[in-house]
This record gives sequence, structure tokens and C-alpha cells, in this order.
Amino acid sequence: MNDIADLYQQALAKHRNGDVSGAEQEYKAVLNIAPDHAGAWHFLGLVFHLQQRSDLALGHLETSLKLCDSKATFHNNYGVVLKDLHRFVPARSAFQRALELDPEYADAHANLGHVHLLLNAPEDAEISLRKALALQPQHPDAQRHLAELKFRQGNHLVEKEDFAAANRMFQEASMMSGGKPSWKFKSLSFCPTVFPDERMIARYWERLGEGLEIAQQADLPLDWRTLPTDGFIPSFHLPHHGRCCKDIRRQFAEIFASCFPQNRPVLKRKGRYRIGFHVFHGHEGGFIRGSGGIIERLDRKRFDVVILCPKQAVNHFRSEIHSDDVTYVPLDGPFEAVAQRTRDAACDLIYYRKVGSDPWSYFLPFTRPAPIQCTSYGTHGTSGVSAIDYFLSSSFVEPKNGQDYYTEKLFCLEAMPTFQHCPPPPENVQRSEFNLPSSGPLYFCPHRTSKYHPSFDPLLKEILDRDSSGHFILLTGRDPRGNEVLHERLRRNLGSDLLKRVQFFPALPYDQYLRLLSVSTMILDSPVYAGGLTSFDAFAYGIPEVTLSGPLHIQNFATGIYRRMGLDDLPCRTSADYVELALRLGKETEYRLDVHQRILERNHLIFEDVDTVPEHERFFETVLSRS
Repeated sequence: MNDIADLYQQALAKHRNGDVSGAEQEYKAVLNIAPDHAGAWHFLGLVFHLQQRSDLALGHLETSLKLCDSKATFHNNYGVVLKDLHRFVPARSAFQRALELDPEYADAHANLGHVHLLLNAPEDAEISLRKALALQPQHPDAQRHLAELKFRQGNHLVEKEDFAAANRMFQEASMMSGGKPSWKFKSLSFCPTVFPDERMIARYWERLGEGLEIAQQADLPLDWRTLPTDGFIPSFHLPHHGRCCKDIRRQFAEIFASCFPQNRPVLKRKGRYRIGFHVFHGHEGGFIRGSGGIIERLDRKRFDVVILCPKQAVNHFRSEIHSDDVTYVPLDGPFEAVAQRTRDAACDLIYYRKVGSDPWSYFLPFTRPAPIQCTSYGTHGTSGVSAIDYFLSSSFVEPKNGQDYYTEKLFCLEAMPTFQHCPPPPENVQRSEFNLPSSGPLYFCPHRTSKYHPSFDPLLKEILDRDSSGHFILLTGRDPRGNEVLHERLRRNLGSDLLKRVQFFPALPYDQYLRLLSVSTMILDSPVYAGGLTSFDAFAYGIPEVTLSGPLHIQNFATGIYRRMGLDDLPCRTSADYVELALRLGKETEYRLDVHQRILERNHLIFEDVDTVPEHERFFETVLSRS
């Protein structure tokens, strides 16, 4: 018996000192002599867990519990392994059993609080974490998990657009032991979906600038590997405010750039260039629609094509992109692993579908996984990220001074930067299907809620005032607070009587949206943000779009599509022109039918536009040969 005890203590000593393989051999030696030794089974299971041999780990831990069910430590460690394997419900039971055996076990309270947090039970999580800290005030895991809890509660308040309460929660979390100093500035990512007036937009931008200056001076301790959680990024709503985002986005990027490894890959490829197309979860449909046709048609004698995408999207892409020689690189796991896998793809150039729609898509280009990086129309203007070398646009879209609005080098194609298929018209659609008036113009605004800038309201009011038979259709999003602010703003600016001729629709499935579009008289763009995919949809059916040209890419995209069709007379230059064109299309049937026919006769120039493929090839070869 003394030999077994000595051998077991030697195993524990090696285990504590990090000699995992030595401990494994000693535990096995104990079990060869004493097969019912619960401690050897238990700690050998923990060794297997460290070696990521999950099945062996769980089996050994469960055997130890059958041999000895009375040790709180055994149940707690079993719960830790289950938690690490994302088996949160049985982990919770294990921690609860540990606390039945030892109600003053601080580690078990802390672990139970964490698993409650992972199971989205914040109230239970806080109770358990507070108990751990009452027993052990400096418990590091409890402190860290409590800070994380406050951080998550702040994120939940952001989703409800309770930004003041969210900011207080982030401030509290940042100052807690276990919190992150960068959380103090998390509020810089917030932006209301809809503003009540332009004065509030101006005030928002003023405060944003002030906050960024403070963040730049704070010298934050940043770990690039955790920035998708701990960092703060420019809101994707910023381009919807009628302002150039170049300086503000550059300020954001400058806060983070220096914390990333500065190891730009060297272009060494001979023969075919390797072009990577990158897309994150949630943007697969837009990527296939805009880039699928280009990918299928790129010259494989000159280009090797790679798609970097979520693991769960690979089969979907294979079924939608009809090309057998595309290499797919599935991206999953923690941010550092995704960055390394992207770099390991060894692309000469990576084209990012969207930069900044979420923290992952914003921060990945900072890791510089390819010698050349670019983005395009999906990013809604400049990214502000110095690691993005080029912004790919079109001469039909950009003004002569277009470069002034980008941190990237602007490269203009002599075509639109997208390859679109023409959607077939829906059949047997009637206005009554949507409970719409049987007569009179239908002015359709098919945009996300954040695009309804306050400057839109006086244009809508004047159109409704001057066309007593017209009705507006507005699509609204899934954000209750934004919808509430928009409805109240329109009630105030249009008046109750005119608001009766505004019909609100929720976000619709694509096929239902096309049916609604097909019975509309025209599309009305926001005066600060033009249509994109909605423009192609409208022009497929010959439906005119009233758009107001501007200096920014996002204000000029529909204008660019009109120009590509040779319909330069239809984009408007002033707000007065905008109202007059909308009214003329609504009230003059002969004119509207003429515009409708002209669009149908020319829309072949924007659908399956074969010119965009060699133009993309020219871009790839030009920028890669320069490097």
C-alpha cells in the first residue's frame, strides 16, 4: 500500500510540474497495481484532457466518479472538462453536485456562474459569481466572469438601442478586475438605426470624434487576437448619414493598426496568380449574386481562384457557383486560427466582400494575410484600413475627384464591379395581394431602415402634397426601436393626414419583395444613399428609379448603373429635380411608359455584363504586376 501511495504522489508531483507524459505513465502504473484507485482514474482523465483526447478523458473521469462519488473536487473537475467540450448542461449538473457536497467551494461557484453565463442565464450567473467572491474576494475566475457578464449585458442593451445604459455597463465592466480597458470605448461602435433629425446626427458625429480622440490618447493595451470581442469598430450605419467617412474610419483604424504583426507576405508566385475571394457569415447571398458569375468566368490559365468562407457555407457555394476548379478554404475556430488559415491559403490578392459589417470582417484585413488586399462596393465606401490597398469601383460611378474619398488607392473599371443575372418577372401579381390601392402611383422605398435620413422627409412630403393619388411604400427592418423613431419622425414631419398614405412593410423574403416591387410605379432612393442591388432588381422589370447623384460612391451607384445603360438624363442633380422627376413619373403615364421602355431596351448592358470579367482580370494583373 505504501508503494501505491508513493507512486501516486510521484504522479501528482509530475502532473503539478507540467510533466504530463511522465504523470500519465505514473498514473497508469498505479492502475496496473490498483485498478480501483479513483484518484488515478480521475487525474489520468485530466491528463488526457490536456492532451485533447476527449473521449478517454471523459471515460476516465466518469470511472473515477463511479468509484468515488463523495469528492466535490472530482465533480468540479468533471464539470470543467464538460464545459471545455461545450457540454454546458451536464457541466452545470456536475458543478451543482460539487456544491451539494461542499457549499463553500468557491471554485465550483465560479465555474457554475460561468456555465450559467454560457447558457444565457445572466441572473443565475451573477448569483453564483457573487457567492464565489463572497467566499474568496480575489477569486480571479469569478472576477473575470463577472466582468464578462457585465460586458455581455452591455451588448444586450445595445441590441435594444439603450445606448446610455449600455455605456454605463461597459464602463463598469472595463474597471472591474478581469475587465478589459478597451471595453471603456465600446460605445464608439454604437449608432442609432434612425435619427429624429439632422441636428442629432451632427451631435452624434461630434461626440464620436471626441471619443476617438480620447481613445487614441489612451494607449490601450490591445491583443489583436481578441479584438473581435474586445475592440470597437466604426458602425456600419455611418455611411447612411450623408457624410464622407474617410477621416472617421481612418481614426478608428489607427487605434488598432500597430498591435497587429507587421509581416506583409512577399509576392513570390510564378505563373498563375492566386486570387482569394473572402466572405463572412451572413453575406453569402450577396457574394454569390455579385461575384459568382465573375468567379465562374475568370481565365483559369492566368488565375487560380480561392474562396475563403465559413465552413458551413462551402456546400452552398459549391452548388451555386458552377466551377469545379475553385479551391475552398473553410474558416472556423478562434480569430487567430482564422487569420492563420487565411494566410496559409497563400493568395497573391484577397478581395474582401465586406469590410466592417462585423468585428471579424473588420479586423481580419489588419492581419495582412496576402501581399495585396482590396475591397469594393460591398464595403459601402472606404474602409479606412491602411492594410487594404485598393478600392475597386467603376468609372461610371466615381467623380473625377473620387480618390479624395478613399484611404485605399481607387481603381476604376470600365464596367460595373459586379456580374448580375436578370431575375425573371413574377407571375400573376396584383396590388390587392399586398392590400395596396388599386389605382394611383406607388412610390416604393425598398431600403433598410437606417437609410431613411431626415433629409428624405421633406421630399416625401412635397411629393405627397402635390400628388393626392400617390401612396408611399416603406420597407422597415427588424429593429423595433428604429421603426418606432422613423414612424414618429414621419408623423411629425408629414402630418397625420399624409401619413395615412404611407404603408409600412416588414422585411420580406426575396421572392415576396420582388412581387411587391413588380407592382410599384417607381423606386425612390434616399437622398444620401443610392440603391445597389435594389436598382438592378428594378431595372430588370423596367421600373424607373429616382436617385440623387452625389460625390460619394454610395450616393452615386444607381447613377452609375443608369450611365452604363446610357440613360444619363435620369439621375437627378438637385432635390428640386428629384421631386419633379418623381411627380412626372407618377402623373404622366406616357412619359413613364417611355422611360420604362428605354430601360427594358438597354438593361442587357447591366445584366450578365461580360465586360466586367476582363476588367476584373485587368485589375488583378495590373496591381499584382505593380507589386
